[in-house]
Amino acid sequence: MQYFTDKLWSKINSEDEEERNEANRVWDENEALYLQRFQKLKDKLPRQVFDLYNSRSFHDSNLIEVKINQLDTSIKRPINVEITLTDGESCWRIIYKKIIKLQIDYSENDAAVRPYGFGDWGYEEILDVNEDVLSHEILFSSGSKILIHFSNKMIEISKQ
Repeated sequence: MQYFTDKLWSKINSEDEEERNEANRVWDENEALYLQRFQKLKDKLPRQVFDLYNSRSFHDSNLIEVKINQLDTSIKRPINVEITLTDGESCWRIIYKKIIKLQIDYSENDAAVRPYGFGDWGYEEILDVNEDVLSHEILFSSGSKILIHFSNKMIEISKQ
């Protein structure tokens, strides 16, 4: 995560008011910078995905499933990833095709501090890696992360 880091998120929830105020100031700056950068992805994302992320986020949603599909291994980039989540009212499915990189950073944590499992879907960033590749990184309330690099326009989001 470049803009919405776990460290900054922790500081926003600090018991120290001065630290919390400074973190909120930095968060607001980072949010403005991120939104500026995201707007430049309009031609690299399917219109429906771009419009969806301009109007909402999946903050506080719950992860249901991550599915990795390997297609015909004789083709380039045979891996697809499907993420299913719920926002409490609806189920959503995000499908990434032509995966270039997949990282899931999860380890059991102290449940007294954070929830079991991944916890809530916290913050996410969709960024350009280069001219042909996009990145979607998701930070969960547990501190776990999912990072997916995929070819331009190779993402679909649907309400189930």
